[in-house]
Amino acid sequence: YQLDGEYKRFEADLAVDAGARLGGSVTYHVELDGTEVYKSPVIRGSEKPVSISVPLGKAKQISLIVDFADRADELDHANWLNARLVK
Repeated sequence: YQLDGEYKRFEADLAVDAGARLGGSVTYHVELDGTEVYKSPVIRGSEKPVSISVPLGKAKQISLIVDFADRADELDHANWLNARLVK
């Protein structure tokens, strides 16, 4: 996503969708201008959401990436809950 330089940070709550029940395992990555600035621990369907706040600095572009973890992509229904850009 393109950033217009008006935002100070990106915030979200990271979780595997409740529909996955105890299944699903993913990692979340945030890249700014093509450089990874955040990588989550493995988040599983049985865990509570993990809140993040990533400073944006002067970045022009943000990429939000999800990758599978334990069992390939089985039930990996990743959610970026309450994702927002903060001024």
